[in-house]
Amino acid sequence: MCLQNSTDASKPKVQDFKGDRCDTVCAVLTGKGRGAVAVIAIRGNEVETILEKCFQPASREKYSSGQIRYGLWNGAGIDQVAAESVVVTPLNPNSAEIHCHGGPAAVNRIMEDLKNCGCEQLEASTFFSDRGLLFTEASEVASRCITARTVAIAMDQQRGAMLHWATEMLSESNNDIAWSKALQNRATEMLEYQLIVEVLNQPFRVVLCGPPNVGKSSLLNRLVGYDRSITFDLAGTTRDVLTASTVIDGWPVELSDTAGIRNEAGAIEREGINLAILAADKADLLILVDDPSTIGKSFELSDHLVHFNPQHRSQRILRVLNKLDEVQTASTEQHAQYDYLVSAIQGDGIDRLLSGIVAPLNQLQPDPGSPVPITSRQIQLLQDIVNEKDITVHRSLLQRFVQPDSA
Repeated sequence: MCLQNSTDASKPKVQDFKGDRCDTVCAVLTGKGRGAVAVIAIRGNEVETILEKCFQPASREKYSSGQIRYGLWNGAGIDQVAAESVVVTPLNPNSAEIHCHGGPAAVNRIMEDLKNCGCEQLEASTFFSDRGLLFTEASEVASRCITARTVAIAMDQQRGAMLHWATEMLSESNNDIAWSKALQNRATEMLEYQLIVEVLNQPFRVVLCGPPNVGKSSLLNRLVGYDRSITFDLAGTTRDVLTASTVIDGWPVELSDTAGIRNEAGAIEREGINLAILAADKADLLILVDDPSTIGKSFELSDHLVHFNPQHRSQRILRVLNKLDEVQTASTEQHAQYDYLVSAIQGDGIDRLLSGIVAPLNQLQPDPGSPVPITSRQIQLLQDIVNEKDITVHRSLLQRFVQPDSA
């Protein structure tokens, strides 16, 4: 038996497990955060029995690998608490994933139930330590993901997408030019996901920059849906870089509101401008905000002037005209200078801007189950494959995905 019967007569007994031994282990594979879905893995000889005891599926059909089973998590019967809505995905007869709300209450409750059922609780990296470095790397990345969309990419690698690709390519290897070229082409394609890789490990950094009083703070407040920045009709109001975390279309985003940049600034205001320039330099996306009073003008950014012109489209910069509600007469020629026309006060154009912010990420969204490099080590290996001219070296580089210490 996995568990001894409870000696407390007031609590139901947990029993009826199969076999003489329970070697079942579990681990939380994902991080916790706003909009998150947590993934709990369970593996061992009592998986099916534990699911039968704790999980009430909407359908009573027999479990099979790859199913998506919706239902209620009622627990092991030791504590009478409300059921959790979960999704259970059996991977094989001795392994399954439990997908639940990412908040600590839901995660801790399910982990406690599994513990009461005899599961040994492990860290994610330990859970996959016997399956190689690719699985360990994927579990570490998944533990930092805070949205369902990002964790799905990491989980695909945890389920073996990258390992399957590397193993399949190695099995086809005959060290000829055609094989080598196909390997390099696929590596080049996967390197296009580098922006996705960055977002898996930290939020997509978006910095609002521009002259004073163009409504940057109001725009940030509108984008995140609550008042994070202080707004006041006076140049220099924002002196520090204020940040707010949110989720846009399933992607984690960190928005930063910076000091208005202008030449006529005092010492204190100048310090805020310097912080704004530093934030802009580190941004994944820079939003240059203007209003009707500053159309066609430029402002100081770093050591040069940034003008609103099309050449910056390739530099991950969006040009936004705010305060559209204050425009008396529309100028098609002037408006054509901007990517988005919005009113932070009335909300006009905000949905389009939100879509535009994450457009680079949505355009790179990999197909489910695709191999995606998720660490700097994996990216470096792919870059080495692309740059390497010697065909005989390609196989050894590919082998390092499977066996990192191989020559």
